Amino acid sequence: LNIMKETQNIQNVEAWIPLGIGLNTGVAHMGVIGNGKANDITPLGDEVNTTARLCSSANTGEIYISEQTMNAIGKDSNSINLLNQLKLEKTKIRVKGKSEELNVNIGQVIK
Repeated sequence: LNIMKETQNIQNVEAWIPLGIGLNTGVAHMGVIGNGKANDITPLGDEVNTTARLCSSANTGEIYISEQTMNAIGKDSNSINLLNQLKLEKTKIRVKGKSEELNVNIGQVIK
C-alpha cells in the first residue's frame, strides 16, 4: 500500500509511476534453472504462475488479491486494517493457463 501511495497509484489520481499488483497465497517451489555459471534460482509452480497472471491482469492502480489470499488473511487485524484502505470489488477473471475463472478481489487505494 505504501508503494501504491508513494507513486500516486491511488483512486482518481494520475500515477507518476504506473503500477498494478497481484497477490496470491500458496506453496512455491524453488529450483535451479540452467547449469554451470549460467544458472539462477527461481520460484516455480502453479501458485507462482497464478501470481504472475494476477500481476499482468492488474491495471494501473489496481491490486488483485486471490481468493486464497483473502482466506489466509482470515481475521488477522493487521491485514484487515490494510484491506480497509482499499475499495474492494469481488469478481471472476479468466487468465492464461487456467481452465476455470479465478475468484479475485480487485482493490484500489482510497485517498
